[in-house]
Parts: sequence; C-alpha cells; structure tokens
Amino acid sequence: MREGQILYVQLENKVTEFAAHYSSEDCFPMSVFDQAQVDALKPYIGPRGEDLNHQTSEHPFAKVLREADLDPDDGKFHVGHGFQVVVCTHFDKDEYVERLQVSVPLVKMQAIKVIPRGEP
Repeated sequence: MREGQILYVQLENKVTEFAAHYSSEDCFPMSVFDQAQVDALKPYIGPRGEDLNHQTSEHPFAKVLREADLDPDDGKFHVGHGFQVVVCTHFDKDEYVERLQVSVPLVKMQAIKVIPRGEP
C-alpha cells in the first residue's frame, strides 16, 4: 500500500477459502476485496494525505498496520498513489461465480474478462 503497488491475488484455477481460512481483520481482512473500501483510501493517499495509522483511523485496512509499517520520523502511514487490488482467476466466465462465491465477496468486486487480441 505504501508504495502504491497493486496487490495482485493470483488464483489461477484454484478456489482459496479466504472467507473461511485465510482472513482476519488484523492480518488479511475480507474488506481488501471490497472496491468501496479501496476507494475509501483516497483521503490517505500521498504525503499530504490523512494518516492511516491503526491508532487514529477507522478504515479497516488500518488494523493490518504494524509499528514497522509506520514512518519512523512521524509515526504516520500514507497510501501510495496507484494502490489497487486485482484478483486473477483462470475460470471461465460461466463458472467463476459458482466456484468463487464462497471464497471472496464477488458482489463487492468488478469482474473483467480479458479477450486476447484476435479473438471475437
């Protein structure tokens, strides 16, 4: 987040049980899959943005921050420009909902099908 890099979750053709086994509010919150929560980071972007420090912010991503994540000079955390979350799967558009609906909150995400050049 700090560097503005994309958080890329590559599922390929696997169903990872994020909701049941691989998430917690203070480590990897399910809200990371919620586009509205990612959009809500806008006030925290850049060095002049608000502080996302877990002691002062109500944003759910603030709970994952540790002391080592904070700026050593001022104890603040700012989100870098360009931070986004991308989840990639190789499931066909007809099967991804059935396969992933128990794993990630699909209703809070935007599905995109990549069509290689030359295909109809």
